Amino acid sequence: MVNWGRDNLKFTIMKKSTIIYILIALIVVVGGVALYIYLKNGDDGSSGDSSNNGGNVPSDNDGIKDDGRDYATYKSVEKDGFKLEYKYVGESTWDYRITGSLPNPCYDVKVDSLVRESYPEQVVFNLTVVGPKKDVVCAQVIKEYSYRGVFNASEKASVEMNVVN
Repeated sequence: MVNWGRDNLKFTIMKKSTIIYILIALIVVVGGVALYIYLKNGDDGSSGDSSNNGGNVPSDNDGIKDDGRDYATYKSVEKDGFKLEYKYVGESTWDYRITGSLPNPCYDVKVDSLVRESYPEQVVFNLTVVGPKKDVVCAQVIKEYSYRGVFNASEKASVEMNVVN
């Protein structure tokens, strides 16, 4: 007589342990992907936007390179590989864009802006190029940088840009 029950029990236990091993491997893979995404977005909890405009200048940094605006009609200032393009659009509102190149993807730019309350106002953009942390390895490719926003000042305001490398 054949003892199907004992052999069938061994087969069932083997199937359950195989399923458990597969589930554990799947959890490890999903956890690794989640950790990679978290670390890629920044260790400091930020979403990658390192701008700090002190509340003086509202900004719209959406990373769009071709935003449909005609920047040929904008005034511009160039310093140290960065270009500030700005235009008065009416009702004390100015539109601006800052573009440039960074040595590699691990570099970033901190944008500080200041509207000096005088007449006419003096608007100063201070760009600080921030290098990578010491323990970070980066691919050596040029990173294009683009930042856009608006600020409020009278039509006669003067605009300047400073770059700190």
